[in-house]
Amino acid sequence: MTVAEPLATYAAAADLERLIAQAGAPMSVDALVEADEQDRFPDAALAIVRDWGFGDLLVPRDQGGRLVSYEQLFAAFRALSRRDARLAVYYGSTLLAANPVWLWGDEAQRRRLAHMLRAGACGTFAMSEADHGSDLINCEMRARREGDHFVLHGTKWLVGNANRGSFLTLYARTGSHAFSLLFLDKAALPEGRWEPLDSVRTLGLRGHDLSGITFSDCPVPAEALVGREGSGAAKVLKTLQLTRTLIGGLAMGGLDTALRIALRHAQGRVLYGAPITEISVIRGVLLDAYLDLLIGECTTIPVTRAISAAPGRVSLWSAIVKYLVPVICEEAVASLATVLSARRYLRSETDYRHFQKIERDISIAGIFEGTTQVNLAGIAAQLPQAVGGGERDHDRDDELLRHLFALGSQPRPWLPAGSDLRLTNGADDELTAGWPRYTKSVVELMEARDSALAGELKALLDQLDQTRARMLKDLPAITDNRSRRLRAHAFTVARTNALLHAAGSVMVTWLYAEDGLSEEFRDGMWVVLCLDRIVRRLQTDHARNERLMTAGFELMCRQAEAGELFSLMPMPVAE
Repeated sequence: MTVAEPLATYAAAADLERLIAQAGAPMSVDALVEADEQDRFPDAALAIVRDWGFGDLLVPRDQGGRLVSYEQLFAAFRALSRRDARLAVYYGSTLLAANPVWLWGDEAQRRRLAHMLRAGACGTFAMSEADHGSDLINCEMRARREGDHFVLHGTKWLVGNANRGSFLTLYARTGSHAFSLLFLDKAALPEGRWEPLDSVRTLGLRGHDLSGITFSDCPVPAEALVGREGSGAAKVLKTLQLTRTLIGGLAMGGLDTALRIALRHAQGRVLYGAPITEISVIRGVLLDAYLDLLIGECTTIPVTRAISAAPGRVSLWSAIVKYLVPVICEEAVASLATVLSARRYLRSETDYRHFQKIERDISIAGIFEGTTQVNLAGIAAQLPQAVGGGERDHDRDDELLRHLFALGSQPRPWLPAGSDLRLTNGADDELTAGWPRYTKSVVELMEARDSALAGELKALLDQLDQTRARMLKDLPAITDNRSRRLRAHAFTVARTNALLHAAGSVMVTWLYAEDGLSEEFRDGMWVVLCLDRIVRRLQTDHARNERLMTAGFELMCRQAEAGELFSLMPMPVAE
């Protein structure tokens, strides 16, 4: 398999992979695993990435940086987390702190932030509190207005980069029922009125600065206010819509590396006279992890594109990505551990220690930017409107889907504007509404390519159509109007919708990205395998497609042997 040159959107990620491959000892797996086991942050590796200019990728081009699109960021964060999730989280926390300023800050705030990021600074999004977590409405941190300044009092805890960060975006109560965001340069804070809290030790991301900061009647200028006073809660919810999509990249980066470790082990491990890759159940676990990466890519990339092209859809779609992709990646890593078997418990070799590190690190992906349950609740709350809808302009819907799912084409540039984002999707969900039309198109396309694949596709679609019909029937009953709390069944319906969304994403990607796919992915075999994987998640008694198992496994192995990303859009990666 020949590795193609990366597209412009992926140029930074490809350059980052080359940097990692050539950086030497500080970026080596040995050094990173050793630092992890000693609870040390990999400062030498961070210095390499910082000197390369990763901070520039967090700054929009109109502010002098290199940030063009969230698809570009997704690729860069996936590349970074393939080597070490701690580096990705360090910059992810910084981006989370920066986004409110890009979206609602004034020009002076944006210029100051751009200068700090391009100089290598990191930041803190100070939202969480010890007694309230991310419960925005019960936040106790206060910012009391006194003339031309605010007076801060309270503590934020379990926030990233609170010690390392040069700046922070602070969520605080500015009235009895009002909350605001403040952009603060820590170097300008008065001495004796604030102090950082010690970092806590964690299961994964060892050495990462997860800590806190406390303020004691600390005055800050009123100019620190980001946007309109009292609008902080809505701003936080909208900000999280953007960074949720990048958590998918973080989880996929970890799974990509875990799969390589497990595949190397399986190919070299001989039992009963043959490599264990000849054992059907082992081959199935490896292939499923590969398919989960393709499903994650089809689900995530269109949502990164929607941030620029259809920001009003992102409230629902980003919650689907944030729920589904970390869950399937974490489950896939757990399954890959069974391939390593007893070797998974050994610390005698770097590969096994590295896998253990990934297991620990990837578990945070489902917690950041809203937990699994928080995102399921967000999906369930929006489903009755999003799935209901009314008369639609099919031509307009198809035009949007064509742009979002035409992988390999240039995404629209991101021009930050908080007013473009919405708290709910309303009735706008082109992917759900278009299901009957594009499934018909996919069947027609497959029938023209391969009759055997078409038969298998139609059998899978029968299963998915039945699941979708049951979900639509359940929608009216998922909200308890008396208590205004979501019924427990709503979470099951939300999970089903997320898997159907992933199935739709796989099919529409094949429809609209076909010209941008390599020859390996044009025949649609991978589509049938991915849908089969999704149906097996929906129906645990559904039998695996054994006919295509060997072809899918060989496709994965060819990508591994070529030293390329496990992806529909392969590029060289650092081994």
